[in-house]
Amino acid sequence: MQKRETRLLDKGWLIAFWINFIISLVFMIVIATVKFEESGSTKPSNVVAFANRLHAANDESTTIDEDVDRLLSEVKKTLLKAVGVGVGVGLGLTIIHFFYMTICPRFYIKFGIWLEVFLICGFCILPFFFNDDKTVGYLGFGFAGLVLLIAICVYCCCLKNFIEFTCLVFEMTVRIEKSHPAIFFVVFIQIIIQFIASLIYVTAFVFIAINRWSYYIYIYYLLCYYWVISTNYYVFYLISANLAANCYFLEGTPYLPNSIVWESVKKSTTKTFGSAAFAGFIAAIMSTLRQIAKQLGESDNAALKILSLLALCILCCLEAIFHHISRYGLFYVTVYNVPFLEGARRFTEISVKKFITTFFGECILDKALTFNSFIFAILALAIGVLISYVQYRSYMDAGDRVPALITIIFYPIIVLIFTEVFLWCLLNPADTITYALLICFTEFPERLKQVNTVQYDFFTYRYACSTARGSKNEQPQRPRSIS
Repeated sequence: MQKRETRLLDKGWLIAFWINFIISLVFMIVIATVKFEESGSTKPSNVVAFANRLHAANDESTTIDEDVDRLLSEVKKTLLKAVGVGVGVGLGLTIIHFFYMTICPRFYIKFGIWLEVFLICGFCILPFFFNDDKTVGYLGFGFAGLVLLIAICVYCCCLKNFIEFTCLVFEMTVRIEKSHPAIFFVVFIQIIIQFIASLIYVTAFVFIAINRWSYYIYIYYLLCYYWVISTNYYVFYLISANLAANCYFLEGTPYLPNSIVWESVKKSTTKTFGSAAFAGFIAAIMSTLRQIAKQLGESDNAALKILSLLALCILCCLEAIFHHISRYGLFYVTVYNVPFLEGARRFTEISVKKFITTFFGECILDKALTFNSFIFAILALAIGVLISYVQYRSYMDAGDRVPALITIIFYPIIVLIFTEVFLWCLLNPADTITYALLICFTEFPERLKQVNTVQYDFFTYRYACSTARGSKNEQPQRPRSIS
């Protein structure tokens, strides 16, 4: 029996991440309490001085107007009611979205792809209805027809088999999500961690601006912020990839863990955390450089504007490339227990067919998830507006103008926010698990044959069809088992 691997991968980066995180938190206390002066002297910050004045004011005996107190109570009650409605509507739409994914996974992918085309065509024909010059409208119809024709040609000649293959993988994804719903709780914890980290570092940015600390301190905290956020994302990706790999490689064997999600969380937050921190650091450097380039573009100097534009183009391409390399490399980390650099090196050795399949599969999935969630976001906004209007009329009939104003403004916004948060909890695992399954099948398709021969024949047929167009190979014949 193979010896269980227990050593920490990229241990140095694990230690570096936590040391830097602690240093940034400790140093934030200094930033918050000390104001930087050009003369070199220091004094208590404006924030601390304001807090001292506020404390002194609280010590004085003051009387609060009862009308103001009642008004604040109504505002608080209205906002809490809006939050409750937002949670209810967001959770309900997310559950509907989940059933939509699980019942019609193939339609889900194809509808998401074609929805983008239909939206473009819809915008093209809008001038026909809102412009008095019908010539412009007819040109819009002609352009919409051209876009639709190009989309149909691209679909039939290039993307059809890639989309079919992605649909098959997505069906496996929703089956894994139904079997292991604890993954949704994990992604909810990820959102909470990201929110807390964002709150901490935004507070640091505020203190740096108020107390006039050096621009280099701002850049350091910007790098720290992106490092924490990127590492948090890659840790969750490792959890999802490990879950997908366990289900794909170990399902039906005695080696499958009893609690796959829990085992994936333990492995990703301990053994492979250093690899996530390593990948997160590289992503953080590129994000920080992109932010610096944006600030250069705000200068009045034309040369700096051109330099900023070139830097942004280069960094955008590098980030897109690294996003794919890092996810592929971290898959090797969690499956084969190799350091991140070794996983990234193995990515460079994959065949063109494997790269094309995973790349197109990722792009197709991203479009499908984005536009399906867009429809549900519009639906959430419409429901929020409808509920806010009903509540607004109710408050206005009762003469409560302030709660009525708060209702008409905040109800749609809060409903939309909570819907997006819950949809993120649903769609982020779908994205990461599907991508990991794409790698699983392209790396080791024979494993599926041991579990389900018919499904293996279907997968290999679609995989061969999707890669045949990118090479000189002939289209494969359809197997008898799926005819």
